[in-house]
Amino acid sequence: MEGSINWHDDDVALAHTLTQRKGDGTLQFQAGVAVLPREHIDRLSCLRFVAGKLRYERSPLAGNPYHGNLLLDGTIGNPAMKQIAAAIALHVSAVIPHDQ
Repeated sequence: MEGSINWHDDDVALAHTLTQRKGDGTLQFQAGVAVLPREHIDRLSCLRFVAGKLRYERSPLAGNPYHGNLLLDGTIGNPAMKQIAAAIALHVSAVIPHDQ
């Protein structure tokens, strides 16, 4: 399973993410952006219940050089997926609302 992310490579990445638009012109991330340091993902990936189930990749797209994905093993069950999602949420270092 893939969860689309943007990498915070430089000062432009955040502004780019907050202004991204879908094909129909609406904002891609209407609520804003959650910031999750990559080092936290690396630490999570070492936990016993997460090991081998969570990875990430860079996958630039036309018009979005910052694009990537969080990759979750698609064979895990719903309870494990919710545990990993909760662990990720606990490691968010900032939430930036769209209106900033």
